[in-house]
Amino acid sequence: MSTLQPNHSLNPDASPAALTRRPLAAGYLGSLGVNHMRTLTGVTIMVFVLAASAQQFKPYPSAHIAPAQWQSYFDDVSSKYASSRRDFPAERLVIFESPASLTSYAFT
Repeated sequence: MSTLQPNHSLNPDASPAALTRRPLAAGYLGSLGVNHMRTLTGVTIMVFVLAASAQQFKPYPSAHIAPAQWQSYFDDVSSKYASSRRDFPAERLVIFESPASLTSYAFT
């Protein structure tokens, strides 16, 4: 019967004392360094800020909405994405696009 030996190529000092001295982020994040961590933190914050300020995809819980609610949502999308407006009168269709979020808003 053989015993398993620790893989010293991944952890050359696998003693319990060495493991207690290790920093909490000893893995990938710990190896990034301060500048990379600041960048990662900045990007994460930016993603949350952009997501919070983005146009709501489904502003009403039900598919059946009042005409005033439809008009309010249309006006909101229209004001934000007016430059991307495309009209298709034969189909009675208006499309707005948000290149930043890769989203299309279609109104019939």
